[in-house]
Amino acid sequence: MTSRRLDLPRFALPERRRAFPLAAALVPVVGAGLLWLVLRTPTVLLFAALGPLMLAAGLLDASWQRRRDLRRETARVLQSLDTAETELEELQLAVRAELARLAPPPAGLASAESRGPAVWADGERPVPVLLGRGTVPSGIETEGGRAAEETPERIAERIRAIRSRARRVPEAPVLLDALGGIAIAGPAVPARALARSIAVQLAAVTDPRTTQLGGPQGEAWIAGLEHAASEEESGTFRFRAPQLELLVSWCAEPEDAPPGTRTVVELAGIDPVAVRVDGVALDAADIAGAHLSLVQARTAATAIGERARRHGLRPAASMLPSRVAASDLAALEAPGPFAIPIGVGPDGPRWVDLVADGPHAVIGGTTGSGKSELLLTWIASLAERLAPDALQLLLVDFKGGATFAPLAGLPHVAGVLSDLDGGLADRAVQSLAAETRRREALLARHGVRAIEQLPAGVLPRLVMVVDEVAALLAEHPGLHALVSDVAARGRSLGMHLILCSQRPAAALREAVLANVAIRACLRVADRADSTALLSTDAAVRLPPEAIGRALLSIRGAAPALVQIASASAHDLERAARRHLGASAPRAPWLPPLPVALPASELARLAAAAPDRGLAFAILDRPESQDRAVARWAADQQGALLVVGGPSSGRSTALRALGAARQDAGGEVLWSPPQPADAWQLWQRELGREAGGRLRLLLVDDADRVLAAFEEEHRVEAASLLATLAQDGRRRGLELAASARTVPSGAGGLAAAFGARLLLGLPSREEHALAGGRAAAWRPGLPPGRGRWGELEAQVVAPDPDRGLEAPAWERIPVPSVDPAGRGIAIVSPRAVELAGELLVRGVRVRVLGEPAAARDPLDPDETAIGDADAWQSAPGLLGEVRRSRSLLLIGCGSAELRLLARTRRTPPPLARGDRREGWLVRAGEVHRVRLAGGDGTAVGEHA
Repeated sequence: MTSRRLDLPRFALPERRRAFPLAAALVPVVGAGLLWLVLRTPTVLLFAALGPLMLAAGLLDASWQRRRDLRRETARVLQSLDTAETELEELQLAVRAELARLAPPPAGLASAESRGPAVWADGERPVPVLLGRGTVPSGIETEGGRAAEETPERIAERIRAIRSRARRVPEAPVLLDALGGIAIAGPAVPARALARSIAVQLAAVTDPRTTQLGGPQGEAWIAGLEHAASEEESGTFRFRAPQLELLVSWCAEPEDAPPGTRTVVELAGIDPVAVRVDGVALDAADIAGAHLSLVQARTAATAIGERARRHGLRPAASMLPSRVAASDLAALEAPGPFAIPIGVGPDGPRWVDLVADGPHAVIGGTTGSGKSELLLTWIASLAERLAPDALQLLLVDFKGGATFAPLAGLPHVAGVLSDLDGGLADRAVQSLAAETRRREALLARHGVRAIEQLPAGVLPRLVMVVDEVAALLAEHPGLHALVSDVAARGRSLGMHLILCSQRPAAALREAVLANVAIRACLRVADRADSTALLSTDAAVRLPPEAIGRALLSIRGAAPALVQIASASAHDLERAARRHLGASAPRAPWLPPLPVALPASELARLAAAAPDRGLAFAILDRPESQDRAVARWAADQQGALLVVGGPSSGRSTALRALGAARQDAGGEVLWSPPQPADAWQLWQRELGREAGGRLRLLLVDDADRVLAAFEEEHRVEAASLLATLAQDGRRRGLELAASARTVPSGAGGLAAAFGARLLLGLPSREEHALAGGRAAAWRPGLPPGRGRWGELEAQVVAPDPDRGLEAPAWERIPVPSVDPAGRGIAIVSPRAVELAGELLVRGVRVRVLGEPAAARDPLDPDETAIGDADAWQSAPGLLGEVRRSRSLLLIGCGSAELRLLARTRRTPPPLARGDRREGWLVRAGEVHRVRLAGGDGTAVGEHA
């Protein structure tokens, strides 16, 4: 309120200070004394009495003068107080008049002519409402009136009374600020009536075009207003506008007021007895509340509603159609090439220009609110108005791909990515980063700073549309940086984002939202999502049945209500036909690697980029938007280990290498899966010298082959294979092996392989253990897909006509030995059985076991045979055999071999289950041999 001052008179007597007349009183006394001394006459002493008499006369005169001044000052002050009381009444009348101007008219019946839109409540200025009439603080300041010591009591009392009256104004409008909420506590009927009165007043000062009024059941008067109505919980009136929310409630006790309510009015019966604002109590003992019945409220609401309708003040939602067809807006003349009629507002079509208004847009809305319809309409309209050489579309759908399925026929679509594509999002990130660099380089070559300065047709604008961006960013956190980068630099490069999400507040960072100038919000469930986009929670209150109803804000303007247009299948077909035959745009990201790579495609790429090494796969290089050939050169990279899980394409990779070696002019050897045969082949290759054609040794499932060796052979077999991997090249041998896991243990086998191809593995941990980066692991890879270094590779499928589907194992014949040959002694637990076979053939046999059998030396034509115990019992004979004969062990173990032959060398492994395989020890060397002659096989020379 206006500051006012009341001046009060000050009671003050004039200063009349006189010195005490001591000298005048003493002069007659002194004079009389001097005369007596001279005259010695007692009579002269009578003159001494004149001094006190003169003193008494002076004091009496002063008293008479003081009383006269007191009468005059009292009359003056009383007259001034009469004037002050008159001024006080005038000031109180002015306060009442000012409060009356601030207060809403009775029952809220404000006239639209005098209270136009400029006075609508806006959330920034106070919103006064009339509580009733009573004594209120006046705001009048009193000056003066300080009482002096001699002030009469009646004057002092009167000044105190005026000061007290000046502090308050009786019978004045009692106003409350509705901002922050008002709660009425008390008996239900008067509390509800008083809350109703306040709600009617607020209905008169809130804009029905943008304000929604919610009330409880039973308040039928609300229907007479033009405000959009909704139902609230019991005991609450709520006004919601884009920049404002006003709450009026009633309850039984002050403690039951809604949390955060600023003003609480407590009733005792009908009239308020206590008012607290921000917890500070106000004197409300003599306030008479302005209650309003339902009938009075209905009358007032009808008048307010008629006034609103008379001046065209109606809710925007009531002026919108429930559905708008995109075809009805297609013929409108656009203000710009990228301007799209996105829907219809209360005042006509709503245009959105992604270039002029953007460069980016965010769309929020809960499931079923119409987000997908908005995206389809926007994309179809752009595609119809612009040619593919001016517009490219990248569609990212993390709802399974169904949203953009109707757009597949548009020639503008350069790629579609969905959540079903798995790891393709990672390579899309790299491709889009490469596209950004390409566009920067193109602008630099033309010497311009922005796409607008390029000649037409040189570089199309790229619009990336992402449905459910929250799911995309949650699954691929690395995209945050890319989205932020495009949001920041996209305008000059011609790259635009249209991001759609149910929860934009949680999905998008401030760095992205700061560069988004087009914001559309359909109905959302959380106020934070509406506030994050529009700086208001109005989108929470959009009716759920109005699908496609949205609030649109462009470049920070106040949100405007719009009914989104809906594109039909015919509209999409029309957009596709309009540019039928147009060349497809250059894809801003590489298509994914093929699931099956034919040999012809690899041969084409390899011929275009000849290089050393065996070409066996193609490499995906999205960061440079091209592909390369994966080559293996053993002389530079070392032996190759292919690691992959079941059905990952390990054998196919080895076959591809074998085909490449044959094409390059070399020999291919497949290591057999049986340990004994593999050992024999590895030993042979390790003993060969360089020369002739280059040989490629392929060991499929090397980990299983090694695991199949007996424990005593396993370490040495691993060491043997590691030696081939490290030194094979000097012998003209290349080694490539496959395994489900990296072989570990003795022999240093894992470190012997310098090159490694990682195919699909069951888990991230196994991928890391195989030597790959954990972040590069992807589940569900197709056969032949893997990592070659840091790049993703697809292994070629060899031509079926080459006959490489099944490995042709390289088998080395096992040397055969005739047990009946001269110079052989036999050790076998089946000594008796073998002796019988030899006797049948007419061979002289000495079976050890009897003491006499061990005493005599052996004849040259005699064959000694016995088990290990028997030979140990004949040390002399055993020594003779070691010196002059070969020792053949059939069915014995390596411990018996070392004991009887006195050798520390690990014997070559034997084929499991073959009873006719054994070791032949000659001149300290141990050979794997096979018995001949007893099972129908040919008898050959023993090793």
